Amino acid sequence: RGVLPRTPPLIEQLLKYFEADSVLHSVGTVRVSRVVFALLNDSPLETIRLMAKRKGFVSTLAARLYSVPVAELLPQMFSTSKPDSLSSLRFGAPNLEGVLLLGDARVHELIADAFADAERERAANGESYRSVALIENGPRCIGALTMRAMATAHFEPETSNLDRLMTKRLNSALDSINIFHQPAPLIRMLDVGLAAAKTDPNRRCLRAVVNAIIDTLFAYHSGIKSSSPGISRAVQAVNLDPFEDMLALRIPALTGVLREALQPQGASNASEQMQHQQHRRHPEVTEATKNSTQSEQTSGPASTALEHAPMQLGSVKLKIIEMLVFLFAFQTTETVQLLVESRTPEVVFALLLRFEWNNMLQNLVAMSIEASLIGRDKALKLAWLRDVSLMRHLVELWERAQREPERAPEPVAYRGWLIRVSKALDGFLARNADAAPADALDIAALVDPDVLQRFKRIETAEVEKINRLEATPLGGVEVPKRTVSILRNLAPAEQVLI
Repeated sequence: RGVLPRTPPLIEQLLKYFEADSVLHSVGTVRVSRVVFALLNDSPLETIRLMAKRKGFVSTLAARLYSVPVAELLPQMFSTSKPDSLSSLRFGAPNLEGVLLLGDARVHELIADAFADAERERAANGESYRSVALIENGPRCIGALTMRAMATAHFEPETSNLDRLMTKRLNSALDSINIFHQPAPLIRMLDVGLAAAKTDPNRRCLRAVVNAIIDTLFAYHSGIKSSSPGISRAVQAVNLDPFEDMLALRIPALTGVLREALQPQGASNASEQMQHQQHRRHPEVTEATKNSTQSEQTSGPASTALEHAPMQLGSVKLKIIEMLVFLFAFQTTETVQLLVESRTPEVVFALLLRFEWNNMLQNLVAMSIEASLIGRDKALKLAWLRDVSLMRHLVELWERAQREPERAPEPVAYRGWLIRVSKALDGFLARNADAAPADALDIAALVDPDVLQRFKRIETAEVEKINRLEATPLGGVEVPKRTVSILRNLAPAEQVLI
């Protein structure tokens, strides 16, 4: 390891390995990639310069992203990482020549091209290791590069000892590597995933892209609250508007994917293809499912259990809702207009009513409601109060929960969710009452007086009670305050110290 950095011909031989015409050998790729990874740690500048001499080297790596070690090299070319880098956004100093190499090659465009090619191969020839792995690794690689770019402040001639031309090139490269500033490649991958979801029952493309978007957005919010002033300032300087504008235009298509779960089973093309593939792989399961549609007298209890098996929402739709939570919170005028026109709040709440036992869905719907009610936009609040009839649903669900005991065979699944959303709505009503007339909503015109009165009973009887319990240790009785002496053993003042 000490000799290799001083031997450029050996490094060139390692880099040449990735340019082979054939598919890379899995074991050899792991070993070569690990050595190059170590070289980027020990001698980053020399290694990057040798990479830059090879024509189209970044493009070569992008086409080999089906190998995880290769996918790890691209972010390492930007800067070195530590075990906690992805959670803390604390990376090594940026390799300036590596940043220029990635930016000039338009690395995100190359990854998006390889991603689209992998999806076409999957659609034409079926799933293979190469296509599936590249579909999974491509969006993750873009996310990892973006985290490094957004945690790096723009360069200034006065503070970086670089001339204005170089700082301009570096800042342009940083922006091209940051999907929040130039989101077109990742949004193109999202479009590929949405198109593929119509025929792919596994929805691999859509899942991979949505996961990458969520991880990057969480990293952004973590960076804002970072304990490092440099990281916090760099992340706060990131402009989310280009990314949000392009993502918001996909709200109708994303809501359409969610709406599929509200259709009868077997209505969507993807569901039919899933059943067809299941029959090809496990014909005995399909036959058992067919037999389960017979009457209980002829099929027995096992058939009845299959008939009443709950429908599954699926992880992809949950991830889409998790991504939409950010759009509910951003609340730009264009985003809110698309959310309301697509009737996204109604679809999300309808999913909650249909999948009442899905606690992950309950949490995401509560987050969507809380973000909408805290935000500044009136149209989104109107959508929840008028179009969804949120208060009426809360009252009806609460009364149902009160009628059904917790030890019933099938108890109500959303008691805690009701309290959480009721508290959010209670806080909104208090803020709305104190708001200026021009900014306040006319609640009496939006909610039936009887519903409002029934909700206020819940508010006073239950929400205040929960607030008192949360203010006491472990929900117990409040501990009376005592005056404590500062002498000796800190015994209460009313006791005699010995």
